[in-house]
Amino acid sequence: MDKEDDMDWLLNEFEEDGLLEPPELSSGLIPLVFGISMVSLIVCLGFGIPWHNFYRLDESSFLLLLLPLLILTGAIALLPGLASSHRLLSADQDGIRLRYNLSGELTGRENIEETIPWSALTEFAIDSPFWDPALLIVNFRTRDENGSFRLGRGTDWADESGFLRLAAEKFPELEDKCAALLENRPEAVPTFTELWLDSLETEHLRKRREELESGTVLDGRYRIKRRIGAGGQGTAYLAEGPGGDCLLKEYIIPETIEALAAAQKMDNREAGIMKDLSHQGLARLEAYFVEDMREYLVSEFVDGKSLRQLVEESGPLPQARIIAIGSAICDILEYLHGLSPPVVHLDVTPENIMVSSTPPDAGGVHLVDFTLAHRLDGTTTDIIGGKHSYMPPEQFQNAPCPESDIYSLGCTIVFMLLARDPEPLETTVLDAGELGISPGLAAVVSKATSQNIEERFGRASEMREALGLLIELDNAD
Repeated sequence: MDKEDDMDWLLNEFEEDGLLEPPELSSGLIPLVFGISMVSLIVCLGFGIPWHNFYRLDESSFLLLLLPLLILTGAIALLPGLASSHRLLSADQDGIRLRYNLSGELTGRENIEETIPWSALTEFAIDSPFWDPALLIVNFRTRDENGSFRLGRGTDWADESGFLRLAAEKFPELEDKCAALLENRPEAVPTFTELWLDSLETEHLRKRREELESGTVLDGRYRIKRRIGAGGQGTAYLAEGPGGDCLLKEYIIPETIEALAAAQKMDNREAGIMKDLSHQGLARLEAYFVEDMREYLVSEFVDGKSLRQLVEESGPLPQARIIAIGSAICDILEYLHGLSPPVVHLDVTPENIMVSSTPPDAGGVHLVDFTLAHRLDGTTTDIIGGKHSYMPPEQFQNAPCPESDIYSLGCTIVFMLLARDPEPLETTVLDAGELGISPGLAAVVSKATSQNIEERFGRASEMREALGLLIELDNAD
């Protein structure tokens, strides 16, 4: 087998779980350096310094004693240079370049070098876990395989700055993501400046760097009340507008003239989709504007709790309420999928379902957050993000369809039943007797979460009818 051409073998060499780690210098250079130093020290003590004069060292003996310490200090000082000259991860105009050697060390044998062309990447995402903002996790997928890298700030083994610069250039949709990640990391200010402002001196364009404070007025008509939440896609605020309370979503725009001009176009995907929607279970888009290098979407404020909040507070929901909420979401999906062209939400999760005190069939359930939504108009779809426990296989492959939302709704019903997220990429088979639910509901969940698209409900209306039949059976009993 030609190992230089085998990407699977190469990635597995780094770490069994697929995460690329820094080279372990202790396996080669450090033991060698310490070994030489210790031998030198023994030689000095044994031969260069007579034991009876140990406490009365002459000049030559003192210099001999310092020799091993000088060797050790010099060798350690060279280690960063050695590491940086043997980078395992870098990027150029051709693609992502990985370099490793057969011995598992930085020196000693000829390096294996593998390049993943940018054109071969079918999926590419960068994120930072909340528990370690200094860590970057890069997930990629090609036509033949997938993998991930883990980058820590300031590592010598990876050209992190160059990697992010090229990633932003090759994937313009990641500019906001990279900007937010770099801006929010304590040591990232120089890198952020280098990444976005090298060629354009536009630092004066953005006047505010902190979050919006209560009382701040935007666009001359929206007064901020409080922050509701923040995530990788932006920050949400409760604001008061001309028509009352509203939800204001803020997105940071990279500080380039080109990005600003693009953001001012009304064909922004999320705004472009939301402005055409009209359904009691969907929040209305009220306004869209750009101010202080930030993009804002203003929509109707839904006063209630997210489904996740509701379940975390009260535990698993009773079957009747699950059916009511599920039927309401089916009605919303039927509307979206029936548009021309159809709209798929692609993020039907407990976080994005709002529940109020109004009955579900009277508008008490809303589906929010159209950040990932797409029109199925035949154009190339590039899905960046999503929650793995609620994503069907075809969404991972950038081939979403209306049945993708049905799968996510099935997973959401599992969450309402178990009060925990379902296992990713698994058809959920529930024990109706153990959970105290009807076999019919268990069957609906199993059908909706099938890994095979053809085995799911073909339409949201079919799933709603199946749930409605369960209500009729319960009433008959």
